[in-house]
Amino acid sequence: MPEEKSEWEQKQTQEETLKPKPKRKQKRKHKRKLLLLIPTILLLAVVIGVSFFAVKDHQRQEEIKTMLESTDPNLYANDPPLAEAVLPFRITSQPIDRLALINFEQDPDTYYNAMELQRVTRGGNTAYQVLMTRLDGYVELYYDASLGPIDPVTLGVQGKGLDGQFAVSLAANGIQPDLSVDDQSNVHIVFSFTDRHDRLIDVQVHEGIGKQSTPLNLLAPIGVSSEKPTYFPLFWLPGFDFVRTRNLDLAISIDGRAITPEPFPVPLPMAGQKRNFIRYTMTSDIRELFPVEADVDADAEAEAEAEADAVETQLETVPLTQNRYVEGDVTYQFTGEGALAYIHFADTVVTFEPPLALAKASPTTTEEGLMTIASPTMGTIKSTWQIAAGGAVADAEEGAVADAEEGAVAGAEGGAATSKDDAEGGKVVFTLDMGAWEPVVKLFMHRIIVNENSVFCLWSADYVYTLELDPVSGLASSRWENRG
Repeated sequence: MPEEKSEWEQKQTQEETLKPKPKRKQKRKHKRKLLLLIPTILLLAVVIGVSFFAVKDHQRQEEIKTMLESTDPNLYANDPPLAEAVLPFRITSQPIDRLALINFEQDPDTYYNAMELQRVTRGGNTAYQVLMTRLDGYVELYYDASLGPIDPVTLGVQGKGLDGQFAVSLAANGIQPDLSVDDQSNVHIVFSFTDRHDRLIDVQVHEGIGKQSTPLNLLAPIGVSSEKPTYFPLFWLPGFDFVRTRNLDLAISIDGRAITPEPFPVPLPMAGQKRNFIRYTMTSDIRELFPVEADVDADAEAEAEAEADAVETQLETVPLTQNRYVEGDVTYQFTGEGALAYIHFADTVVTFEPPLALAKASPTTTEEGLMTIASPTMGTIKSTWQIAAGGAVADAEEGAVADAEEGAVAGAEGGAATSKDDAEGGKVVFTLDMGAWEPVVKLFMHRIIVNENSVFCLWSADYVYTLELDPVSGLASSRWENRG
């Protein structure tokens, strides 16, 4: 039997039990509790974030759905039929269905710091071509001979523009060019050619991870560095993805020197898979929004800077059927009064609210409205437009209206303006300020790349379109500006 403690010993034990624990032990205990709470807090933050953006995406989808419903041709079935209407501008397309981009600014070549492989259809043939971006901002085009050369204006949004195009073999090493995804979900990017400096450029990229990847939606920021844009590049890339580095077989060289591509901009795996900054898409919708007639100086060696000077041309009158004009896969819907209500192609619609009656603007009126580009797959771009005719002109940046009799008026950032001479001549000025892209996002992790504060969403808001029209003669000149 254990010895019974004395009264004094029992009292001492009680005092020891009631004695406050050392502060160090208490701190450790609190620290452990906090550490245990961190995963819960992070999980809660993720859940809240996912829920918040899910609500926003749902609202955007509903907004787009409503907008698409408003472009039902039946809504204009009772309008007076017109035989023709003035088409103020067009949307054209580039037949590029696949592309891959490789940047190496941190490990540049003597002449180049980026390259882009494209699969295109031109002259009835489908083949590959490569755009090489130079250190001085110009681009060079190396194309399969079956394609033939391109109009330099087509590359008017690529940096400073095109400076040289060359018909070459893109299988200089004996391996046929390729941009494809195999049945194991691995991407393959292959091409080789000899550049204008007689150097072999060889690219071999083969994924080996053998797992599926969820691509993201992207409005390609191809126009972010354009100095003399000839159109707004509405390049929808709904299947855009980044090359995964696990089991990656990569060999890129120029003139025998190995080239290291750019790392992924965020040191985190995307959807649980590590990436680099080589990116590609197997599906694309490449559109040129409101291309302008311009004289483009493509000889960079003869001129220090490429110029794109506006050319005055006659606005085209097009025939209508049920107040619609169709060109390829693009439909232009007019109202019974000849105003442009919307433009539709693929799953994208461009709406004008109110409908744009540019050809009927008089030298004494002003008007403003909203142009929205909407796609249920890609998202929206909301832009504002203004018409300043005769005695009034709108500030492209602030929307201010002033009397042209008081003199010339211009935006603080060089916005469109008409002077007293313009007013006397009856000029009409249409100004379109493009907005930021509001994307439809597939995965929460994709918001690391496309979010409201990223260049992928903001670059489009730097573009401004101006069209000056003489409503009497129908002569007009237009231009795009990149104010970024």
